[in-house]
Amino acid sequence: MDAARDRTLTQIARLARRTGFFVLPRDANGLRQPVHVEDLADATLAVVDADAAAGRSYALPGGETLGYAPMVERVLTALQPPARLIRVPAPLFKVAVATAHAFGKMQGLGDAAVARMREDLVFDAEAARRDFGYAPRGFNPTANMFAS
Repeated sequence: MDAARDRTLTQIARLARRTGFFVLPRDANGLRQPVHVEDLADATLAVVDADAAAGRSYALPGGETLGYAPMVERVLTALQPPARLIRVPAPLFKVAVATAHAFGKMQGLGDAAVARMREDLVFDAEAARRDFGYAPRGFNPTANMFAS
């Protein structure tokens, strides 16, 4: 995954660098499959020569499935120095976000974004594997992915 182009993870990293921590609601457990931009580029090149792919569309998820909080924790662990993940009850998180909004902060974090943290956003890559050898890597963020 090219985190520098992923707005959500880059914003999380930026905030965590400033504060040394990042707060998530305890129920932010939706599943994710973060994908590296190079895996998408490889898929684009592979599909050109794959007759089986003609006229088809494909899901291109990352190489592993993990919960939202563990995904964020990997980002925080990759930072130098690493930042800490703090999980709080959902009602307390909602109050914290409302307070931040009142001070003009975190305007992009609305109810829909928080609700998505709970949703599973996972896709089956089997057809892409079969038709053109799609083989995405796991999610292993590094600090330089989030360089300012």
